[in-house]
Amino acid sequence: MLKFFRKIRYNHMEQNKTGKYLKYAIGEIILVVIGILIALQINNWNEDRKERILENNILDKISINIQDDINQYNKILTAENNARVKIDSFLLIIRNPFDYKTSDLDGYYKSLWYFQRFTPNESAMTNLISSGKINIIENQDLLETVLGYYKTIDEQTASVDEALASYSRNQIGPYLMKFDFMDSNAIKSEYRKRKSLLEYHQDPAIENLAFARIQLMNTQKAYYNRQINNAKRLLEMINIELND
Repeated sequence: MLKFFRKIRYNHMEQNKTGKYLKYAIGEIILVVIGILIALQINNWNEDRKERILENNILDKISINIQDDINQYNKILTAENNARVKIDSFLLIIRNPFDYKTSDLDGYYKSLWYFQRFTPNESAMTNLISSGKINIIENQDLLETVLGYYKTIDEQTASVDEALASYSRNQIGPYLMKFDFMDSNAIKSEYRKRKSLLEYHQDPAIENLAFARIQLMNTQKAYYNRQINNAKRLLEMINIELND
């Protein structure tokens, strides 16, 4: 097309038709500009398409991470529910010292001090932030919800999880180690006898420790269930964005 206009332009130059020459020259310039604009538009479209593909990949990975979190929350809640049952059995035994014996407590000590720490799967979000492309997520409401989700996890780790870990580590563990032998096989001498069940019954500390542990577990359970609901809502938002 440009060769065609150029040929016409040269013909008019040779025929000394300046006006028509200028018109065709301007037309040629306009075609060049249009061609450049089209090329830029195609390039912008390709770049936008690449960014949307990258955004979808990132959202898909974040979605997988969040589902991992839900699975971990449920796993810990199941373990804590089982521990709660054992703690209730432990309390039942020490509240009825004449119906049981000290060895009946074996197998229940661990439930008093053992805990599982939640560790979120943040790999996708960490990589996104380190890449400096966090704004590639165009939906600002979705981006703020994702950031809020991980902020809440940080708050949970610093409060609920740390409180339970600290209490188990600094209160229950030291008490049990000073009060009695958690492993009955450690008793090998008449000078190292286990506490009687009546001594457990008469010491309010052990029951208070167990009760406080239950309260912390209830707080953790409520927090985890709330986080599971938040995670599920976030997954719905991501799925809507991916399918839009």
